[in-house]
Amino acid sequence: MKKFNSFIMITLLALSLFGCSQERNESRSDFSINNWISSIGAVDESGVDIFEEQRFSYTLYLTSETGKLHEVKSLEPIFFDNVLEQTTANDPPHLNMENDRIEVQGSIVFDAKGLTKEQIIERYDPFINALNVILEDNTEHLVELN
Repeated sequence: MKKFNSFIMITLLALSLFGCSQERNESRSDFSINNWISSIGAVDESGVDIFEEQRFSYTLYLTSETGKLHEVKSLEPIFFDNVLEQTTANDPPHLNMENDRIEVQGSIVFDAKGLTKEQIIERYDPFINALNVILEDNTEHLVELN
């Protein structure tokens, strides 16, 4: 019995010192988002602000340390579910290839009836979870926002 208890104690000590790890077969993404900006404002319809609907506009800057920017076929922002549930319009992102990065601009319109700006931020921020990068060979890279 003492040997069994000793074995258990040594095993627990080893696990606490070295921990458990699982080998993952994941490679580091070839892409990153180093900078992004966003804004929220009332939807402007024919010069009249409609405060019940708000527009979330964003600009993301995608970079690649491995030089794969020229292989990018399309980009899809991934919004959090609580944002998507209230979305009334989702404009496809506009891509602008620059020398060492891709500028991604887009916007969504969402229902904000009865919410103040502070409540919108508390409820929905952050709006975007990640960016799905699709290459010409149809491989996909998920790039999380920092």
